[in-house]
Amino acid sequence: MKLKHKLIVSLAGGFTVLASALCLYNQTAIYDNAIKTQFENHDEVLGIFSSSLENYATSNIEKEKLNFINSISNVQYEALEKFHQTYDKQDLLDFATFTYFAQSNATNQLFETSVELPDSDNCMAILNIPKSFEDSIKGSLKDNGVKLDNYWCKLSEGKKFIGYKLENVNDKNYLYTEKLQANQIFTPMSFKDAITKISLNDIVKEGNTKVTVVDDSFKVVVSSDSKFKADEIPASFYKQSKEKELQTELSNIDNREKLCTIKYIKDYDVYVVVETIKGTIIKPVVYFNFIILILSALLASLLIFAFLKSLEKISSSINALTNNVDVMAANVLSGKAKMDEITEKIDPSKQNYVKLKKLTESINSLGRSICENVASKEQEIETKAKKETLEATENAIYTLVSDVHKDLMPDGSDMPASKFLDIASFIMPSKKKPSDFYDVFRVDKDNIGIVFGACSKSGIAATNAITLCTSFIRKSFTEDNKLPGETITDLNHILMQKKRENFTISIFAMILSEYTGNFIFTQAGLKSPIVIHEHKGQSVEPVETQLELCSDKLIDYVNSKGKFTYLDSMIFAGAGIKDVVNKDNEHFGLERVIEISEKNGEKSAYDQLIALYKDSKEFSEDADNDLDVCGIVIKKNAINKEFDE
Repeated sequence: MKLKHKLIVSLAGGFTVLASALCLYNQTAIYDNAIKTQFENHDEVLGIFSSSLENYATSNIEKEKLNFINSISNVQYEALEKFHQTYDKQDLLDFATFTYFAQSNATNQLFETSVELPDSDNCMAILNIPKSFEDSIKGSLKDNGVKLDNYWCKLSEGKKFIGYKLENVNDKNYLYTEKLQANQIFTPMSFKDAITKISLNDIVKEGNTKVTVVDDSFKVVVSSDSKFKADEIPASFYKQSKEKELQTELSNIDNREKLCTIKYIKDYDVYVVVETIKGTIIKPVVYFNFIILILSALLASLLIFAFLKSLEKISSSINALTNNVDVMAANVLSGKAKMDEITEKIDPSKQNYVKLKKLTESINSLGRSICENVASKEQEIETKAKKETLEATENAIYTLVSDVHKDLMPDGSDMPASKFLDIASFIMPSKKKPSDFYDVFRVDKDNIGIVFGACSKSGIAATNAITLCTSFIRKSFTEDNKLPGETITDLNHILMQKKRENFTISIFAMILSEYTGNFIFTQAGLKSPIVIHEHKGQSVEPVETQLELCSDKLIDYVNSKGKFTYLDSMIFAGAGIKDVVNKDNEHFGLERVIEISEKNGEKSAYDQLIALYKDSKEFSEDADNDLDVCGIVIKKNAINKEFDE
């Protein structure tokens, strides 16, 4: 076999082996790692879903109950409004015409009578309220300011009516009544019914990952996959998942393989199934194998063509030298040891001709120089690649943590509407270590709840703690009717059930009456807000300055009271505003916050907040600021002036 034929066979065989090795590595190591990573993603999805399931379901149940209570409460408000609009008119219908109203298409009517109104039927029965819910519903209606004794219910002409009595007004009795609507019939919602109303896309945002909740009878409760069938998964797998989480590969009725993770949630007696079509993982591996084969074949073809052309021009006297040069060219990137070995074979002492000897010496010197330069460049490229990869990974993690932190904060749709308060707020989380948080929500029809705080650390621990703080305080204020002191004390006990090393939470919680401006608050570690009254600002002083949450389990946090009046402003400024530092290492400071707020006291809450942010931004002179930029401004509107006089 001729030399050129040997070279062709060697190159082709080498690239074939190389391509096969790369394809095998890609098929095993990369594929297996992709499967493992996907199952880890399933675990993360299950963790998020499990922690969110109860909150979402409970929220749906309470929302249905609140809608019913509001619809019943509106009867009293409609009655009073209708009475004040029409009671002094002469054409009011006498109650004796009630039967004609019941048979008509009219939905509501105000009646008058000079005789005593007939007795009401059992309103609880008319509204379809079970005995077990009566006390709860009555309590909620009473908290809403509803006078149950004035309600009047009747079943007539096969229809249900609900009304509100106004007795002994100008020697007459009045009755506002309306035909009962579907939303005024109480329908208790079970926990499972609440789960069916959950939008899984709000909890799980993975496009290729589908989540399904299956009950103990293996029926689908709710699913983000419209094609999911519970019987595609063997019943034995469900039973195994009761002992521990089950991860496996399955084939569905379309013979499409998928990765499946099943977890049994004992508290709710349901199975959570997370699935990902396996094809989405296999496709990149297969495509990469094709790319390897094509590139290997192309590179081999190019090198073989180059060698053949070179051999045609080289004389027999320099064949040996040419072969060594070709081998050296093919192994430039093989490493220093390999290149040294090849260079040693180019030995000038074995050449008998002076010119050929000089050529050999030059080639030998060139080989050693290439070896050293390639080794140096390889080290430089490797170091640079590692650094860039690490920076890209860190930036991606920081972006994700910042986005998650921002999603925990209330947006515009969450802010409570108020006729008497002008409220503005915003937060720009830190890119690397977000830790500040706030919440503004309606406690009841008279009061607004405000939470403003900061964690001593960022990351998962801070995210979990913020979620717990905001949800617990909302529930305590709106459902349990607790004051801030008791609420923060209970929250501290819950937080300290888990060991938290060097982790504390500074927090300010307040219930503010939007009508009177009276407020009651509790603070733990965090500085109090600023109140601007008649262009003079000062911090709200608590009864007692107390430690941050997670500092001492035995602390009983106390309530403090205050009041802000007509056209006053209350300012909450986070560390990203009041603690910002300029290039001269000067702090913006609380005094500067008060000064700017005093100057802008007559402006709207939004304009005050923007002015405060712009001044702090200009002060920093674009210096690096790795703090959360967070603030709230609340201003008492002119509409409420009569409550302060």
